[in-house]
Amino acid sequence: MIIKNPNENRLYFLWQIIFMIVFLIQIMLVPYTSCRTTEIMNILEESTKELEMVIDVIWILNILLSFLTPFEQDIGYNDRFGDIARNYILPACLFDVLSTLTLLTNFEYQWMYYLKFLRFYYFPRALGILHLVLDSIVLRWNISQQARSNIQSITTQFIILFTIMHVIACGWIAIGEHETWGTWLDNFVLNRTNDPVTVYITSLYWVVTTLATVGYGDIYGSTEQEYIFTMCVEFIGILVFSIIMSTVNSFLSAQGDVDIVEVKND
Repeated sequence: MIIKNPNENRLYFLWQIIFMIVFLIQIMLVPYTSCRTTEIMNILEESTKELEMVIDVIWILNILLSFLTPFEQDIGYNDRFGDIARNYILPACLFDVLSTLTLLTNFEYQWMYYLKFLRFYYFPRALGILHLVLDSIVLRWNISQQARSNIQSITTQFIILFTIMHVIACGWIAIGEHETWGTWLDNFVLNRTNDPVTVYITSLYWVVTTLATVGYGDIYGSTEQEYIFTMCVEFIGILVFSIIMSTVNSFLSAQGDVDIVEVKND
Protein backbone atom coordinates (compact mmCIF):
# COMPACT_ATOMS: atom_id res chain seq x y z
CA MET A 1 0.00 0.00 0.00
CA ILE A 2 1.49 3.35 -1.07
CA ILE A 3 1.78 5.95 1.70
CA LYS A 4 -0.47 8.89 0.84
CA ASN A 5 0.70 12.45 1.57
CA PRO A 6 3.84 11.58 3.60
CA ASN A 7 4.12 15.13 4.98
CA GLU A 8 0.66 14.83 6.55
CA ASN A 9 1.01 11.26 7.84
CA ARG A 10 1.77 11.29 11.58
CA LEU A 11 2.94 7.66 11.67
CA TYR A 12 5.33 8.33 8.80
CA PHE A 13 6.62 11.43 10.63
CA LEU A 14 7.25 9.28 13.71
CA TRP A 15 9.13 6.78 11.53
CA GLN A 16 11.23 9.64 10.17
CA ILE A 17 12.20 10.61 13.71
CA ILE A 18 13.18 7.01 14.50
CA PHE A 19 15.24 6.86 11.32
CA MET A 20 17.00 10.13 12.19
CA ILE A 21 17.92 8.91 15.68
CA VAL A 22 19.18 5.59 14.31
CA PHE A 23 21.19 7.40 11.65
CA LEU A 24 22.85 9.71 14.19
CA ILE A 25 23.77 6.69 16.34
CA GLN A 26 25.13 4.92 13.26
CA ILE A 27 27.41 7.76 12.13
CA MET A 28 28.92 7.81 15.61
CA LEU A 29 29.23 4.04 15.94
CA VAL A 30 30.60 3.03 12.52
CA PRO A 31 33.71 5.27 12.43
CA TYR A 32 34.65 4.36 16.01
CA THR A 33 34.21 0.62 15.46
CA SER A 34 36.09 0.80 12.16
CA CYS A 35 39.06 2.66 13.62
CA ARG A 36 39.87 -0.32 15.85
CA THR A 37 40.89 -2.16 12.70
CA THR A 38 42.28 -5.32 14.27
CA GLU A 39 39.40 -5.74 16.69
CA ILE A 40 36.21 -5.05 14.73
CA MET A 41 34.64 -8.46 15.18
CA ASN A 42 35.74 -8.67 18.83
CA ILE A 43 34.31 -5.23 19.57
CA LEU A 44 31.02 -6.17 17.92
CA GLU A 45 30.80 -9.42 19.85
CA GLU A 46 31.64 -7.77 23.14
CA SER A 47 29.50 -4.65 23.20
CA THR A 48 27.74 -3.43 20.06
CA LYS A 49 26.75 -6.40 17.91
CA GLU A 50 23.16 -6.44 19.18
CA LEU A 51 22.82 -2.70 18.64
CA GLU A 52 24.23 -3.05 15.12
CA MET A 53 21.73 -5.82 14.37
CA VAL A 54 18.80 -3.67 15.56
CA ILE A 55 20.02 -0.78 13.39
CA ASP A 56 20.34 -3.08 10.38
CA VAL A 57 16.81 -4.41 10.89
CA ILE A 58 15.50 -0.84 11.01
CA TRP A 59 17.46 -0.11 7.85
CA ILE A 60 15.85 -3.07 6.09
CA LEU A 61 12.41 -1.79 7.15
CA ASN A 62 13.37 1.59 5.72
CA ILE A 63 14.20 -0.12 2.41
CA LEU A 64 10.71 -1.60 2.30
CA LEU A 65 9.07 1.71 3.23
CA SER A 66 11.09 3.55 0.59
CA PHE A 67 9.36 1.49 -2.11
CA LEU A 68 6.01 2.62 -0.69
CA THR A 69 6.77 6.32 -0.19
CA PRO A 70 5.83 8.77 -2.97
CA PHE A 71 8.46 11.29 -4.01
CA GLU A 72 7.77 14.96 -4.55
CA GLN A 73 7.69 16.54 -7.99
CA ASP A 74 6.77 19.99 -9.29
CA ILE A 75 3.15 18.96 -9.76
CA GLY A 76 2.89 17.16 -6.40
CA TYR A 77 3.62 13.66 -5.16
CA ASN A 78 4.23 10.83 -7.61
CA ASP A 79 2.65 7.72 -6.07
CA ARG A 80 3.06 5.31 -8.98
CA PHE A 81 4.95 2.27 -7.72
CA GLY A 82 7.09 1.87 -10.83
CA ASP A 83 8.25 5.50 -10.70
CA ILE A 84 8.91 5.24 -6.96
CA ALA A 85 11.05 2.13 -7.49
CA ARG A 86 13.05 3.71 -10.32
CA ASN A 87 13.59 6.86 -8.29
CA TYR A 88 14.83 4.91 -5.25
CA ILE A 89 16.91 2.09 -6.75
CA LEU A 90 19.95 4.18 -7.76
CA PRO A 91 21.90 5.03 -5.74
CA ALA A 92 19.97 4.91 -2.45
CA CYS A 93 18.71 1.32 -2.67
CA LEU A 94 22.12 0.06 -3.79
CA PHE A 95 23.79 1.78 -0.83
CA ASP A 96 21.15 0.43 1.57
CA VAL A 97 21.53 -3.17 0.41
CA LEU A 98 25.33 -3.07 0.47
CA SER A 99 25.36 -1.55 3.95
CA THR A 100 23.18 -4.35 5.36
CA LEU A 101 25.30 -7.21 4.04
CA THR A 102 26.98 -7.60 7.44
CA LEU A 103 23.64 -8.61 8.97
CA LEU A 104 22.81 -11.01 6.13
CA THR A 105 26.21 -12.71 6.58
CA ASN A 106 26.04 -12.58 10.40
CA PHE A 107 29.10 -10.27 10.57
CA GLU A 108 31.29 -13.03 9.17
CA TYR A 109 33.40 -10.85 6.85
CA GLN A 110 35.20 -7.89 8.37
CA TRP A 111 35.55 -5.95 5.10
CA MET A 112 31.76 -5.81 4.75
CA TYR A 113 31.52 -3.69 7.87
CA TYR A 114 33.19 -0.78 6.07
CA LEU A 115 30.25 -0.72 3.64
CA LYS A 116 28.23 0.88 6.44
CA PHE A 117 30.01 4.14 5.60
CA LEU A 118 27.67 4.29 2.58
CA ARG A 119 24.94 5.28 5.02
CA PHE A 120 26.50 8.73 5.29
CA TYR A 121 24.62 9.28 2.03
CA TYR A 122 21.56 9.95 4.21
CA PHE A 123 23.16 12.84 6.10
CA PRO A 124 21.17 15.54 4.21
CA ARG A 125 17.93 13.60 4.76
CA ALA A 126 18.62 13.30 8.49
CA LEU A 127 19.25 17.05 8.70
CA GLY A 128 15.99 17.67 6.84
CA ILE A 129 14.10 15.51 9.35
CA LEU A 130 15.81 17.37 12.18
CA HIS A 131 14.60 20.67 10.72
CA LEU A 132 11.03 19.34 10.64
CA VAL A 133 11.30 18.24 14.28
CA LEU A 134 12.73 21.59 15.33
CA ASP A 135 9.97 23.39 13.43
CA SER A 136 7.30 21.37 15.22
CA ILE A 137 8.87 22.36 18.55
CA VAL A 138 9.70 26.05 18.04
CA LEU A 139 6.34 26.80 16.41
CA ARG A 140 4.93 26.59 19.92
CA TRP A 141 7.21 29.42 21.01
CA ASN A 142 6.43 33.06 20.43
CA ILE A 143 9.53 33.85 18.36
CA SER A 144 10.13 35.31 14.91
CA GLN A 145 10.76 33.38 11.72
CA GLN A 146 14.34 34.64 11.74
CA ALA A 147 14.88 33.26 15.24
CA ARG A 148 13.52 29.88 14.16
CA SER A 149 15.84 29.92 11.17
CA ASN A 150 18.78 30.75 13.43
CA ILE A 151 17.98 27.82 15.73
CA GLN A 152 17.93 25.48 12.75
CA SER A 153 21.19 26.87 11.38
CA ILE A 154 23.05 26.67 14.70
CA THR A 155 21.84 23.12 15.37
CA THR A 156 22.82 22.00 11.87
CA GLN A 157 26.26 23.59 12.12
CA PHE A 158 26.86 21.95 15.50
CA ILE A 159 25.93 18.47 14.26
CA ILE A 160 28.09 18.83 11.14
CA LEU A 161 31.03 20.14 13.16
CA PHE A 162 30.82 17.40 15.77
CA THR A 163 30.50 14.73 13.06
CA ILE A 164 33.62 16.05 11.34
CA MET A 165 35.54 16.06 14.64
CA HIS A 166 34.31 12.55 15.48
CA VAL A 167 35.31 11.07 12.11
CA ILE A 168 38.75 12.74 12.25
CA ALA A 169 39.27 11.53 15.83
CA CYS A 170 38.47 7.98 14.73
CA GLY A 171 40.90 8.33 11.81
CA TRP A 172 43.62 9.51 14.20
CA ILE A 173 42.95 6.46 16.38
CA ALA A 174 43.12 4.17 13.32
CA ILE A 175 46.54 5.56 12.42
CA GLY A 176 47.71 5.18 16.01
CA GLU A 177 46.52 1.57 16.08
CA HIS A 178 48.48 0.70 12.92
CA GLU A 179 51.63 -1.30 13.59
CA THR A 180 53.95 0.78 11.41
CA TRP A 181 52.08 4.05 10.78
CA GLY A 182 51.28 5.17 14.30
CA THR A 183 53.30 6.16 17.32
CA TRP A 184 51.15 8.68 19.19
CA LEU A 185 49.14 6.05 21.08
CA ASP A 186 52.29 4.35 22.31
CA ASN A 187 53.74 7.68 23.41
CA PHE A 188 50.72 9.34 25.00
CA VAL A 189 48.18 6.66 26.02
CA LEU A 190 49.79 4.10 28.29
CA ASN A 191 46.80 1.82 28.88
CA ARG A 192 45.13 2.02 25.49
CA THR A 193 44.00 -1.63 25.28
CA ASN A 194 41.92 -1.59 28.44
CA ASP A 195 40.78 2.03 28.35
CA PRO A 196 39.11 2.86 25.00
CA VAL A 197 37.35 5.89 26.53
CA THR A 198 40.68 7.54 27.32
CA VAL A 199 41.91 6.76 23.81
CA TYR A 200 38.88 8.41 22.24
CA ILE A 201 38.89 11.48 24.50
CA THR A 202 42.62 11.96 23.92
CA SER A 203 42.14 11.71 20.17
CA LEU A 204 39.15 14.09 20.23
CA TYR A 205 41.18 16.55 22.31
CA TRP A 206 43.93 16.47 19.67
CA VAL A 207 41.37 17.06 16.92
CA VAL A 208 39.77 20.04 18.70
CA THR A 209 43.09 21.75 19.39
CA THR A 210 44.28 21.11 15.83
CA LEU A 211 41.07 22.23 14.09
CA ALA A 212 40.96 25.31 16.30
CA THR A 213 44.54 26.05 15.13
CA VAL A 214 45.64 26.19 18.77
CA GLY A 215 47.96 23.19 18.56
CA TYR A 216 49.44 22.97 22.05
CA GLY A 217 51.91 20.34 20.87
CA ASP A 218 51.36 18.08 23.87
CA ILE A 219 50.13 15.29 21.55
CA TYR A 220 51.80 14.75 18.21
CA GLY A 221 52.83 12.09 15.70
CA SER A 222 56.29 11.19 14.52
CA THR A 223 55.78 9.10 11.37
CA GLU A 224 55.22 10.25 7.80
CA GLN A 225 51.62 9.02 7.86
CA GLU A 226 50.91 10.97 11.05
CA TYR A 227 52.51 14.10 9.58
CA ILE A 228 50.40 13.84 6.41
CA PHE A 229 47.22 13.26 8.41
CA THR A 230 48.02 16.23 10.67
CA MET A 231 48.54 18.55 7.69
CA CYS A 232 45.21 17.46 6.17
CA VAL A 233 43.45 18.13 9.47
CA GLU A 234 45.04 21.59 9.67
CA PHE A 235 43.72 22.46 6.20
CA ILE A 236 40.28 21.18 7.23
CA GLY A 237 40.56 23.34 10.34
CA ILE A 238 41.11 26.45 8.24
CA LEU A 239 38.04 25.60 6.14
CA VAL A 240 35.87 24.83 9.18
CA PHE A 241 36.98 28.03 10.94
CA SER A 242 36.11 30.06 7.84
CA ILE A 243 32.64 28.48 7.62
CA ILE A 244 31.98 29.12 11.31
CA MET A 245 33.01 32.76 11.00
CA SER A 246 30.82 33.16 7.92
CA THR A 247 27.86 31.62 9.75
CA VAL A 248 28.35 33.82 12.79
CA ASN A 249 28.65 36.90 10.58
CA SER A 250 25.44 36.00 8.71
CA PHE A 251 23.68 35.37 12.01
CA LEU A 252 24.73 38.74 13.46
CA SER A 253 23.85 40.59 10.24
CA ALA A 254 20.40 39.02 10.08
CA GLN A 255 19.80 39.75 13.75
CA GLY A 256 20.86 43.35 13.21
CA ASP A 257 18.40 43.71 10.33
CA VAL A 258 15.61 42.33 12.51
CA ASP A 259 16.45 44.79 15.29
CA ILE A 260 16.38 47.71 12.83
CA VAL A 261 12.95 46.63 11.53
CA GLU A 262 11.60 46.33 15.07
CA VAL A 263 12.89 49.81 15.98
CA LYS A 264 11.27 51.31 12.86
CA ASN A 265 7.98 49.58 13.67
CA ASP A 266 8.05 50.98 17.18
